[in-house]
Amino acid sequence: MAKILFIHKLWYESIGVMQISAVVKNAGHESYLYMDNGSAYKLIQFIGEIKPDIIGYSIMTGQHHWALETASILKRKLKTIKPLIVFGGPHPTFSPEIIDNEPVDIICRGEGEGAVLDLMNSIENKKSFLNIPNLWVKKNGEIIKNILRPLIKDLDSLPFLDRDLFYKYSYFRDNPNKMVMASRGCPFNCSFCFNEKYRELYNIKGSKIKRRGYQNVIEEIELLKRKYKKTRIVRFHDDIFTFDKEWLDNFLKLYKRKIMLPFMCYIKAGLDDEETIKKLSETGCVGVTFGIETGNENLRFRLLNKKISNRQICHTAYLLKKYKIPFYVNNIFFIPEISIDNVWETVAMNQKIKADYVVASIFQPLPGTSINESLFKTGAIKEGYLNDIKNIYSFSAVKSKNEDIEKNIYYLFYLLVKFPWITPFVKQVIKCRPNILFSLIFKITAGIDYWLRNRLSFARFLREAYHHYDFRG
Repeated sequence: MAKILFIHKLWYESIGVMQISAVVKNAGHESYLYMDNGSAYKLIQFIGEIKPDIIGYSIMTGQHHWALETASILKRKLKTIKPLIVFGGPHPTFSPEIIDNEPVDIICRGEGEGAVLDLMNSIENKKSFLNIPNLWVKKNGEIIKNILRPLIKDLDSLPFLDRDLFYKYSYFRDNPNKMVMASRGCPFNCSFCFNEKYRELYNIKGSKIKRRGYQNVIEEIELLKRKYKKTRIVRFHDDIFTFDKEWLDNFLKLYKRKIMLPFMCYIKAGLDDEETIKKLSETGCVGVTFGIETGNENLRFRLLNKKISNRQICHTAYLLKKYKIPFYVNNIFFIPEISIDNVWETVAMNQKIKADYVVASIFQPLPGTSINESLFKTGAIKEGYLNDIKNIYSFSAVKSKNEDIEKNIYYLFYLLVKFPWITPFVKQVIKCRPNILFSLIFKITAGIDYWLRNRLSFARFLREAYHHYDFRG
């Protein structure tokens, strides 16, 4: 038996970590989670109690700063035990050079279930782990770069998520919104998303989405309802939940009969017809999310490679309003090449479709995305940009001539969408320098939007606001 300890910073349960934990526990190993609260002493004390063989980090770009910092502390402070430090997740997959940092022993690229299990089996049996597919391993100053193993073909072969890993913390256990994932992958090629490069990494030529059987998903949700009584809403975390219409039809029929909890999901504007949206409404869908990113159709097509027209966006919004499904719209600010007029087009589009909830993300040229490569060629990315990305609210690493004005529109975006009549006034006040008042308005309005969209009690909202990395960071 080997032991792995996952160290986590974001107060947001990780489906990937829970899945890996379920796989290794199924094989007789032990898995633990520690939510980092900034106290190195408590973390080291916890490590001393369980004595893990592996300390694992699953990180996105931005989290790598924190992960390297804490791993360095552990390398210095741990005296009697020397666990392997393993980094996995999107950042090591697309920035594998992170293994060059002193505290990192191993990185895992791509899917982690099989690789981590093989590593733990090797440790248990005292065998070499130098040649395990998906792993890059340090050995005597050299880095052994192993090949990728094939993607898991049958997702139903995986055990259900090890939710107890996170749910030992009441914060996660008491959350009325529980995440479920029914598929992996996305068939589209948006330039700001890593999915395209992920498929290239694996040389995927055929089906770009792997989906669990609908009966398997229903069984997991039934277990979820029985075991965690405070579950009120199911949040499907698939990139596009409604893509396979035959699967969706079978799933919704069974869901309506056996589950009938309210649910939320991600869709793609223009992809779903009226019949699909009607079925979602009749089965208890209380919210969908889709991205428009920018209100300028040309930029959306050409720069972001997101092939959705403004007409398709408006029609999807019309159908959702018709069937009374609230919708949440993703938007991106600080996109390269855009003018302030383009930013106002984004505001106008959200006003036109009467978005129920909105998010104003900040463009970040993440490693492994095709837009990242093109921006490097044009010199649009600031030197050392990865050092500027701390979390999803880190301001853009892209050079901008109109940064102050766009930042003010970004701060006031939620108000502009909800109260379009203030637009002329805002066009005057954005000439001011960005200031604490505008920043405070953003935090308050974004918080209220999050609270209402997720149907939280006020007490739960305050708890999430306190714990959430981006509110405290």
